[in-house]
Amino acid sequence: MGPEILDALALCRVKSLNWHLIAREASRPDGVARMLRGEIAESSKVADEARELLPVAPTDLDRNRGDVRALGEPILERRGERGQR
Repeated sequence: MGPEILDALALCRVKSLNWHLIAREASRPDGVARMLRGEIAESSKVADEARELLPVAPTDLDRNRGDVRALGEPILERRGERGQR
């Protein structure tokens, strides 16, 4: 699993962070990296709410990455994709 995918999935585990916003931002160049820094290109109520959530999220992101790895590794192993990305 690539680092950008891992980070996007870790963001999806942040409580109350809108998944649709994450997807829209992830489709933009460097969107996931910018979200991790609390920067969101979109101007909307959902984006404003996310901007409030993201400063507190970094404390959870490492744990979320670990959770995503723990959930994803067995699936990737079964598919023979572990370590290929």
